[in-house]
Amino acid sequence: MTNSFRRAAAAVTVPAALLLALSACGGGGRPSVSDIQNWITTASKGQVTKTQAKCAAKVIHDSDISDGTLSKLVDTKKESDLDALDKVSSSDKKAAEAIDDKISKCLGS
Repeated sequence: MTNSFRRAAAAVTVPAALLLALSACGGGGRPSVSDIQNWITTASKGQVTKTQAKCAAKVIHDSDISDGTLSKLVDTKKESDLDALDKVSSSDKKAAEAIDDKISKCLGS
């Protein structure tokens, strides 16, 4: 997994290791901003404010990361599930790298 992709996931689960359990959501399409925000809030265990989570969720939602990968993201239940992200497509890795700076700004880092 690229450093940017893991850093995005890690930033959200602050300070541990932002992006994904590999049991994708059913046929629901792209997760909503609210779904992503809820995942961020839960995964960060209170270390990310509501404003930061909403900002990051909008950035992630509006990115070119695939619907399937985002579905996996919101289904992630524990940090060790992020290891499964090593198998995401190169286009999703590039899309995650493209939002790295925006995520950092949302999180104030």
